[in-house]
Amino acid sequence: MAVAAAPARPPAELKRQIGLYAATAITVGNIIGSGIFRSPHSVAQHISSFPLAILAWVIGGVLSICGSLALAELAVTHPKTGGLYVFIREGFGDAFGFVFGWSNLWVIKPTVIASITTVFALYFCQVLRLPDSAEFPVGAGAILLLTFINWLGVKQGAGTQSLFTTAKVLGILALCAAAFALPTTHAATTMGAAPVAETHSFLQALALAMISILFAYDGWTDSTYVAGEVIQPKRTLPIAIVWGTWLVIGVYVLTNLAYFHVLGAEGVARYEAVGSETIRRLLGSGGRARWRCWSRSRPSAPSTARSSPVRASLKRWRRTGCCGGRSPGSTPRAARRRSRSGSRRCSRACGCGARAASRTSRAGS
Repeated sequence: MAVAAAPARPPAELKRQIGLYAATAITVGNIIGSGIFRSPHSVAQHISSFPLAILAWVIGGVLSICGSLALAELAVTHPKTGGLYVFIREGFGDAFGFVFGWSNLWVIKPTVIASITTVFALYFCQVLRLPDSAEFPVGAGAILLLTFINWLGVKQGAGTQSLFTTAKVLGILALCAAAFALPTTHAATTMGAAPVAETHSFLQALALAMISILFAYDGWTDSTYVAGEVIQPKRTLPIAIVWGTWLVIGVYVLTNLAYFHVLGAEGVARYEAVGSETIRRLLGSGGRARWRCWSRSRPSAPSTARSSPVRASLKRWRRTGCCGGRSPGSTPRAARRRSRSGSRRCSRACGCGARAASRTSRAGS
């Protein structure tokens, strides 16, 4: 007598708790970081002309918009948690998705988190006058704190991201307002001789400047990693990705205008910490110290702006591993066993309610 096969259980889905503002904050918060406070210096070293430097930033923004438009289409077609992992798996097969997923989990995201945290710990210790030996504990503590916030749940993580991003944008706008509203009354910081600019054609200089510009624009892919937790993803994700990128382009161009207005083309090319030097020219050394302390207490300005991307990088890192571990056919047998046995850990970390869905399925059968 043939035994009827048990009905297939529907895959557990993550709770959709991320709204439009939080999704946009993920895009904006992951793009805006230390790049806008370091990259203008590198760009000005290659392109000394103010109009051409602004043009280079606009070109970089247009390239980012082209990428974000393509990404928005993919996000609407595949609104699932995992981001680039899902797109690669669906487009090129499980083998390529498996390689990218594990590379992302063990190499790509951990190195990004480590590099961002290194900058955060360096400036944090400088502001509080802590010894160099304190940098490692400070960085490790930041990672553990933000990991704990992610562990609490999606609402807590999204709320933290929105708070950090809002404070960050307000801090940058305050810098720009001060640059255009206040007179430059303080002398320039004493520096060595200006570096001798190498002679390049405009196309060569533009190509070299694009390295720093595209680094500053990096991050417009990151909201897709939590697509499975976004409310109404087909409406929300295109707005969050595309309009979030447009917002960043406007902020970057305005910030560069402020730098050039206060420091001039030669000053932007000479001072590596252009944001700090701009504030010092406007408010003096005391103002720069207060700006740095404010920026550290609210991760929104030059040096610790990347602590918000640390939190989001941890979220992306966890989502890729969770999604990859639960994808049938994309991992070896041992990984699939870990996927089935680790549903409780996944539900607690992601807030997906996998255990509840499993109980409901068993009760119904």
